[in-house]
Amino acid sequence: MYKNGFAPPRPARRSSCELPHLGYKLRRGGLRGDGKYIYQSADIYAIDASCGQGGCKPKQQVKLRFRENVQGRNSKRWKLTMYTQSYSGPRTFKTSYHYECGVNLSKERDRTCSSWRDDGADRSAGGGGKNGLVVDKNFDRTPNVKKFPMFMIDVKFADGSRSRGDDGQLGQKFRGWDVCVKAKTTSLCKTTAKG
Repeated sequence: MYKNGFAPPRPARRSSCELPHLGYKLRRGGLRGDGKYIYQSADIYAIDASCGQGGCKPKQQVKLRFRENVQGRNSKRWKLTMYTQSYSGPRTFKTSYHYECGVNLSKERDRTCSSWRDDGADRSAGGGGKNGLVVDKNFDRTPNVKKFPMFMIDVKFADGSRSRGDDGQLGQKFRGWDVCVKAKTTSLCKTTAKG
């Protein structure tokens, strides 16, 4: 039995080179502090709705946010925090998460860190989640490349149904800000890809 009573969704079968980040988007928000180490998404809402002839009405809404904190300088780690909070309707819900590291390749299709090269980046991970959960991962030391986290929050509502993202698939998908990996001065890049 999986923690929280449900398994994280399984990705569709893909070639080992193809990045499974369809639906992962930068959710507005912006850089925090000095703009070098912290990105925080805008709030998005997982909505359980009841629909009929008169339209749809939300039964339950859960507010979600994602925060990326790059350790910076010569460290090659990021701390990813998920925020989940009841917004309307029943206050009970369960969450799980799925994490993957991505590589933003210039003039090529993006890849997962593990399919790009074995440079010591931590592999994908997932499990039960809660408000304030911090996922601490290594994205490793290959210099002069841009890496980014992909983070999915799956919400199981009080009635047992699960949230679907704007791509129609289970879970709400967040793309982190690009990180410019350098030998000694790793930090968030000045600009980032959005999807």
